[in-house]
Amino acid sequence: MKIRFFLLFIFAANANAASYKGRLEWVYTVPMHILNNTQVVEVAVDRFQKVKKGDLLIRTRQDVLKAELALAGVRVEHTALLAQDVKRDLDRAQELFDRGLNSLDELKKAELAYARAKLGKAEAAAKAARVKADLQHSEFRAAFDGIVLDLNARAGQIVYRSTQPIIRIAPYKQMLARILIGPRQMKKYKVGQKAKVIISGSKTKNAKIYRAGFEPVRIEAKGAIYEMDLIFTVNDEDNLRPSETVTVYIP
Repeated sequence: MKIRFFLLFIFAANANAASYKGRLEWVYTVPMHILNNTQVVEVAVDRFQKVKKGDLLIRTRQDVLKAELALAGVRVEHTALLAQDVKRDLDRAQELFDRGLNSLDELKKAELAYARAKLGKAEAAAKAARVKADLQHSEFRAAFDGIVLDLNARAGQIVYRSTQPIIRIAPYKQMLARILIGPRQMKKYKVGQKAKVIISGSKTKNAKIYRAGFEPVRIEAKGAIYEMDLIFTVNDEDNLRPSETVTVYIP
């Protein structure tokens, strides 16, 4: 309580400081989708669980993809050897042509054969790269320290490519304080400007203006109302959730 009164005294002493009521929001959320029809093998997390960057979230079936990748590797080696043989034939045809022992038609045939061999090699490499990417996508891992918001998978479940995400996470080391302000205040404040956010009634956080809305969320008798977001760092012990009420002070 003493801390709260101290903070209020400090901001009240600054004639240029303005206070606003706001609510907490995630900075952003990341939905993850299935790219190919498959089966879920392992679900390593639960809803609302915190995860570290690189943690396994979901693993889908990999045995078929691993077999396809092995076969694609064999095809890459085969087409590479074939291209080498055809290149030697082309070199021989060029040598014979230069010596007047071969026709231009034979040289062109050798050049065409080599061009086809190179295309076959490139196609095999592309197929191998695609299967490798599919194998990588068979595992969903956290791209950042975050929290699991939605989870739509269970081990053994058959999943299909769709617009519905199989999992959705949000970073938890930063949050937004969203306030509603009028056009006069909107023009006065700048993105990057420093501010303070009071959470849990008394704890202060250093913040800065993250973004300012351009379209009004509503129109009132006094004018348009816009959203403004302020970003600040969150600690594990803060235990904050979206939609919690906070107070924002902007000098």
